[in-house]
Amino acid sequence: NMRIRSFIFMALSLLFISCAKADQENTDIFSVIKGRVTDADENPIEHMEVTIEISKRTAQKTVYTSSDGTFMIDITNREARQMKSLSITLKDIDGEENGGLFETKTEEIFIYEEDLAELPVILDLDFRCSLAIP
Repeated sequence: NMRIRSFIFMALSLLFISCAKADQENTDIFSVIKGRVTDADENPIEHMEVTIEISKRTAQKTVYTSSDGTFMIDITNREARQMKSLSITLKDIDGEENGGLFETKTEEIFIYEEDLAELPVILDLDFRCSLAIP
């Protein structure tokens, strides 16, 4: 009786550990989407909101550009496996403080299976934004 209880406890413990490990694999950082946002003269634009939507609502993430105009977004294993397209929206959130009021810009990028053949995937993107017309 005690042996059976010990065996059941050990089996359940192993099951719990393997489930926890599978869950961890789905959430570990897998790939990176990074880029740089500049104006027409290739000067970096700080404080631009960068929103990335992966494969039409699989995941949506928002970050902000740093003083050198760069941004970086980490995506999980699960998100990377479902990545077929990216919708990237750039939005000026601070008005004139970053050198002008820039137009909101959205770009669609399609990802092909062969692009995901070598992992991890690192997408390095550059964007140019124009001043908004008053």
